[in-house]
Amino acid sequence: MNKIDKLIALSLGLIGSVVYLLTLEPSVSFWDCGEFIATSYALQVGHPPGAPTYNLLAHCLMLLAGDNSSLLALFSNALSALAAGTTVGLLYSIILMLAQPQESKTQLTTRWAALVGSLCYLFCDTAWFSATESEVYSLATCFAAAMVWASLRWYSTPDSPRRHRWILLLALLSGLSVGVHQLALLAIPSVALVLLFSFLREKKLGKLPTKKTLATLILLSLLFFSLGLSTYAIVPIRAAAKPEICYGDPSTAEGFARYLQRDQYEKAPLWPRRWRHHANDAELYAQWSDKAGDLQLLTTYQFGYMYLRYLLWNFSGRFNDRQGFGGMQNGQFITGLPLVDDLIVGSSALPPSDAAGKSHNRYFALPLLLGILGAVHQCRRHRRAFFVTLTLFLMGGIVLGFYMNHPVYEPRERDYAYILSFLAFAIWIAFGALWILVKALKRADTQALKHSSIQASKHSSIQAIKHSTFLLLLAVPALMAFQNWDDHDRSHRYTAFDVASNMLNSCDQDAILITYGDNDTFPLWYAQQVEGIRPDITIANVNLKGGRYWLRQTLLDNDFRRPVFFSKYMHDYNGDGFNGHLQLTGLCYRLTDLPCDTLDTETFVHNAQHHIRWHNPSGVHLDHISRQFIETYWRSVAMVAERLSLEGDNKKAATLLTTTEAQLPLACVSDRYLLRDIAHAYHAAGQSARHDAVIKLLKEKIADDTRYYLSVRPRLRQHVATLYTLPYDFWND
Repeated sequence: MNKIDKLIALSLGLIGSVVYLLTLEPSVSFWDCGEFIATSYALQVGHPPGAPTYNLLAHCLMLLAGDNSSLLALFSNALSALAAGTTVGLLYSIILMLAQPQESKTQLTTRWAALVGSLCYLFCDTAWFSATESEVYSLATCFAAAMVWASLRWYSTPDSPRRHRWILLLALLSGLSVGVHQLALLAIPSVALVLLFSFLREKKLGKLPTKKTLATLILLSLLFFSLGLSTYAIVPIRAAAKPEICYGDPSTAEGFARYLQRDQYEKAPLWPRRWRHHANDAELYAQWSDKAGDLQLLTTYQFGYMYLRYLLWNFSGRFNDRQGFGGMQNGQFITGLPLVDDLIVGSSALPPSDAAGKSHNRYFALPLLLGILGAVHQCRRHRRAFFVTLTLFLMGGIVLGFYMNHPVYEPRERDYAYILSFLAFAIWIAFGALWILVKALKRADTQALKHSSIQASKHSSIQAIKHSTFLLLLAVPALMAFQNWDDHDRSHRYTAFDVASNMLNSCDQDAILITYGDNDTFPLWYAQQVEGIRPDITIANVNLKGGRYWLRQTLLDNDFRRPVFFSKYMHDYNGDGFNGHLQLTGLCYRLTDLPCDTLDTETFVHNAQHHIRWHNPSGVHLDHISRQFIETYWRSVAMVAERLSLEGDNKKAATLLTTTEAQLPLACVSDRYLLRDIAHAYHAAGQSARHDAVIKLLKEKIADDTRYYLSVRPRLRQHVATLYTLPYDFWND
């Protein structure tokens, strides 16, 4: 690579980093992010098999926050942004080395094509989502890209006396990547192909290294790989210190082995495909497979729905960011082409904002078509590069999907697992752009020779065709950026932090808060351990502690010496076992020893006025999880307000409703029944004006629903989201 290409790669890395930093979530996110921030901050032992390299790097960045604990999450999130930006720069270099341009004209077109491919990856859905939160996938992808890049640097410098340094770097990167996520190791088969092609080339030229050189290189590679792997030493060291977060007991040799093997998790076999036997699993599997059984499940659900759908999300278009469970619209891909979308989701009309909103992204399948064209072109003209790219594409996609053996259904979308496959597809996008550029320039040159004797205006038009071809190709990633920016911009989203702090502040002093899932546990770990919010509370996740048996034993041992609270997830999971003994106090439920009312209106109002605070989400794209938590709180507010009105305290009910709406505007609420309940609560509190305003908003939403519902093909209406269809007694029940 010459200096110009290095400068372009560096610039792309900086541009990618800036884009991701500008759209970064400023605090904790849902799912595993809270755990990663907390374990990185105090170097604790996260869930198996651990991510010590990630933890160490995140910890170093978090040191830049100084004494400002509210910035710690931001700096932790920035690791993903910087890693993802670096990946974009590495991708540009990888594309150039795979294309191997020689002539100056070829270099120009290849650079432009590599720019198009790199930018398409920068702005693709999955890469952008992972780059704005504290998760391992951006950093793992960066390591994988760096491994491929190092192997290609070694391949492209056959005559350099120092070329083997790239092999040593490759070995070090491989070892370090294990301490981030095993995802990066999926790049090894592609790297092995590069090494094989180099061996074949050197054998043909009679330049094979001596046995002594080869043995030395292998030994040094093992040493560098071990150095990279050494970050795992912090796991048993920190486990021996008994940190607050410590999965298992990896401080012993046996415990460390079990930790690395992930013994606590349910493991999917390679076959059969219908392996899980939870409640309703047989029925769910039957939705995707009949007589063909496992093979049909593999092709229709695991390869089709759980991989191809994600690929099309990224390079064709996406209907919305609600999790898909096999339905026609939620989680579905689109193209933006009316005739196609009418078949895929029932209508090409713009759906209501509550159903899709900012996450309704249409790329008109342009990146997809470029990628398919590029795969064909690379296969025909760059055969060895094609096999390297194809191997990366398959290992990060189909092969990984076969290994993961997805059950029906996953608790969340798993597109992030296939990010390496999308990186490989971006390489094909570049080769598709290269094919178009070469063809366009060749045709323009032919026309120029044919009309060399005619007027200058003809030559100007030929030059205009050349320039417009370059710009039209650049319009593809520009379209992706335009479509994706608003729903990937998390720069003002604080929902996970608000939920965590409000849950803690809904509990009494020195309480035990029992949680059930990831989203009602990991953000709490962050809020408590990193920002120091309510350290008096003991958080206990029933799944991690031992299930219902542990819960019963804990409650017996505690005997109400300390207040006990349930999260909403825990209430839904095991609340039936405590009927009449759970009392809503805010975002949590207090467990009482004597039968009680389900609503503690006095405590709820006190918490709502003094302890529960929300960042205003107006103009912020709320993902489905964020909206669920907000709507759950609004539902509680409406119930408490109606109870207060029944008790004759309209003033307090009105204050509760208006205070909540000031923090959480009704634009955050998509549930039509909830909006009706809020309107009823305002009416009961004597707030006629607000009641009428909410009813007006509700009617506007239903009118929009009806418009869209009528745009769906009649035979498909039964399959679209129930959001658009309300029962006849909606206004009366």
